[in-house]
Amino acid sequence: MIGLILNRMLHAVAVLFGVVSVTFVLLHLAGDPLAGLIPPGASPEVEAEIRRAYGLDRSLAEQYVDFVGGAMRGDFGDSWRQGRPALAAVLERLPATIALAAAATALAVGVGCALGVVAAARPGSLWDGAARLATLLGQAIPAFWLGTMLILVFAVDLRWLPASGLPGPSGIVLPALALAAYPAAALTRLLRASLLEALGADYVRTARAKGLPRARILLDHALRNAALPALAFIGVQAGFLLGGAVIVEGVFAYPGVGSLALDAVATRDIPLVEAFVWVIAVFILAVNAATGIAAALLDPRLRDGPALAGGAI
Repeated sequence: MIGLILNRMLHAVAVLFGVVSVTFVLLHLAGDPLAGLIPPGASPEVEAEIRRAYGLDRSLAEQYVDFVGGAMRGDFGDSWRQGRPALAAVLERLPATIALAAAATALAVGVGCALGVVAAARPGSLWDGAARLATLLGQAIPAFWLGTMLILVFAVDLRWLPASGLPGPSGIVLPALALAAYPAAALTRLLRASLLEALGADYVRTARAKGLPRARILLDHALRNAALPALAFIGVQAGFLLGGAVIVEGVFAYPGVGSLALDAVATRDIPLVEAFVWVIAVFILAVNAATGIAAALLDPRLRDGPALAGGAI
């Protein structure tokens, strides 16, 4: 067990190192980091002083070593626009985004599992056709367009819910619906396919020969084995929802870390962008670790296998 924990920790460190390195390279390839901070028509002396103040007068190699060293400790310096630690600014907004991602994940899991089980229980039926149509719509409609339509219908026309901005608990409903549509549709298709494959296995035929009820065979036997691919998908999507909330938060003016990241990109607040990417990477690693443990609890064969040790799930 100690070896597995050490393997997981080394894997997380390697991933974080790769994330911060790629972030540094991409941000510098995007252009001059201080393009938005230097006043138009500033003299060379003023420009040199600004670069010196932000540490951009050094070579790229020196900047990289300093950035990676600080990033691996969670230190990104002060935000260029807010004048306070960039990581603190991100963590201040993070709870709202985690609440949105958790609500969207719960909604996607509930709807996806229900539709997937219903579709697999009666393949070729009207319920199966309705579920498959719903999955096609969920995967085809972009989140930003769906969010706009939800605002127009439920906030503007019907006035049932606020157009977010999170004035209260009801402000999370519409953003969660827009964010959960795609993963719910994908989970439905994945669980339906896994269940249909499991229902054709030998152990299911044996259970039927013993006279077990259809519902018990479906839920107690087939679903337990079919849930492993779905669980892996949920783990991946949980991290995706946290990062993918950027667009949805922009549509709904949601006060989360996604809207903060959009503002940071628009104003070229490099430390804030770096802190945002680092926090998302840490969250995804944590979710993947939890998913691996949950998969091992469902399937004892994975407890000493590569999925838990190397993060295959």
